[in-house]
Amino acid sequence: MLHRLLFDEKANITKRTYTWNLVSSLLFSVQSAVFLLVAKRVSGETDAGVFIILFTVAQTLTSLGNYNIRDYQVSDIHEEYKFSTYYTARLLTESVMLVAALGYAFIKKLDVSGVVVLMCLVGYRFVEGVEDCYHGVVHRKGRFDVTSICMSLRIIISSTVFIAVYIITKDQVTASVLLLVSSIAVYLVTIRVIKAEYPELKIAFSFDGVVRLLTVCFPIFIGAFLYSYLINAPKYAIDSLMPKNVQTVYNILFMPIFVVNILSMFIYKPIIVKLSNLWDEGDTKGFFAQMIKQCVLIAVLDMVIVAGGFVIGLKLLGIIYAAELSEYMGIFCLLLMFGGVTAMGYYLNVLITIMRKQFYILIGYGAAFAVSLLTTRRLVSTYGIGGAAYAYGVIACAIMLIYLIAICFETGRRKKNDGAKKRVNKT
Repeated sequence: MLHRLLFDEKANITKRTYTWNLVSSLLFSVQSAVFLLVAKRVSGETDAGVFIILFTVAQTLTSLGNYNIRDYQVSDIHEEYKFSTYYTARLLTESVMLVAALGYAFIKKLDVSGVVVLMCLVGYRFVEGVEDCYHGVVHRKGRFDVTSICMSLRIIISSTVFIAVYIITKDQVTASVLLLVSSIAVYLVTIRVIKAEYPELKIAFSFDGVVRLLTVCFPIFIGAFLYSYLINAPKYAIDSLMPKNVQTVYNILFMPIFVVNILSMFIYKPIIVKLSNLWDEGDTKGFFAQMIKQCVLIAVLDMVIVAGGFVIGLKLLGIIYAAELSEYMGIFCLLLMFGGVTAMGYYLNVLITIMRKQFYILIGYGAAFAVSLLTTRRLVSTYGIGGAAYAYGVIACAIMLIYLIAICFETGRRKKNDGAKKRVNKT
């Protein structure tokens, strides 16, 4: 039955790809919002604030575990690295993520329950990362629909288990443990079906090329890690400078931003292989045209979401979370606008990876990190939640502008070089 769902021979693959990518993207984007809602309703604002900061730490460490290899793997159309190399590299980075989580728990002197919750949330991301390694190959082979269905099933089932257990037991620890267990169970079932369809995806370890792969992807990883830190930097500033209940309010306002980012991925994720081929073939005009098209679509999507947020979005958030939020309308709309900027920056990040110019990622996030150090804590201490929104916007704009300049420069340079080569060949 599961095999029929994943590999339905009569289905329209293109239609399924966009449909299930949208479903999985929405599920991924609302998961943290739903968890925050349940935590607030069951445990109150203070405990919800504690849980969400642990959830945020796990999200930040995910970039360490995933090493942001997925986009590189999908765009590796000439299969420079074997699956066993990607798999071994991913296990190494995911293991480092677990160690880093323990280090965070030790430094922050978390109590036993805090350590268990954090390690379960990070363990959940570990499973997600290993699954992602298999999905990268399936995606490259043109079955992004299959990976989206698997991801959707895992999120739905594990999240349902977490929510039900949390409501019944009112215990974050028990709910987090069963979140991890259910995620592992779904992963094992879905991966077994995928392996049956793609026998080459058998578990195999190979250190051949691992160091080179990790070196090549290092700028992407640093960029992803800094990105994850930067978008959460205002949260960390609030955590150290303001009461715990303020953290909860800011996270409520911040949640819809991920909808913008995830929905933008729905627009461009299915065409990563196409973009890779355009760049590989030297079609800079087509590549640049696709970039402009996707950026326009993201901007339009963001404007629609900002309008929706202004008309009814904030009111709905207030009702759902039982919180008075009307005084934050301006801040909320600003965050939604900056969410579009962030989505655009992340899309440009993917293009830079396809172009194999990863050092620009390091430059972009490095510059944004410097900006964050200079502005975030100062803005939060001066303007509170508003300052957190301003800091987020400054960071997002800095990243997007640097990437846009880099892509325009590299596209123009390649077009010029290709033109020169053609002239030489003619003579």
